[in-house]
Amino acid sequence: MVISEENPITAAGYIRVSQERQVKNGYGLEAQEHDIKRFAEYKGWQPIELYREEGVSGYKRDRPALERLLADAKAGKFDVVVFPSIDRTGRSVKDIIEIDTALRDAGASIVFLREGIDTSTPTGQLFRNIMASVAEFEGRMIYERLSKGRCRKAAAGGYVGGWLPLGYRRGEDGKVAVVPEEAKIVKRIFRWSA
Repeated sequence: MVISEENPITAAGYIRVSQERQVKNGYGLEAQEHDIKRFAEYKGWQPIELYREEGVSGYKRDRPALERLLADAKAGKFDVVVFPSIDRTGRSVKDIIEIDTALRDAGASIVFLREGIDTSTPTGQLFRNIMASVAEFEGRMIYERLSKGRCRKAAAGGYVGGWLPLGYRRGEDGKVAVVPEEAKIVKRIFRWSA
């Protein structure tokens, strides 16, 4: 492909946050979007689309926006894909390399902003592999810390099962307490259904 003013480089971006609270408070996606747009502008690339993954774990390989990105890459809709960082791509070395390879096979080059990696070169691919290993390690460490925290909380009598059902609330001490007014309603519903 000949790059010229008539045929400029087109860039896509992929942004992702794992948790719904990150989506709700706006932190994360907006910063990632800003960084990608600023970088594309600096490089003189024509931005075409941002692929947004809201509240989706990097451990999941089947992600709607990622699948659209890969399909659009195969259709030749852009020349380069910008990721804010390698861990936004995924949390396993295998997935990161597969995604990178699929994009490059489709003719798109890949840039990981935070790490300063362009995978179109052998050196970039080496650094991608190293940083993919770091991303996987970080993910495992996060999981381990969360698991230990849940175990400590459960041992102290705290509730670690997610949202509490109707009739219960979490007290200031983190322990589960019955909400008498709601509990009456729940008991009534069970009596009606019996």
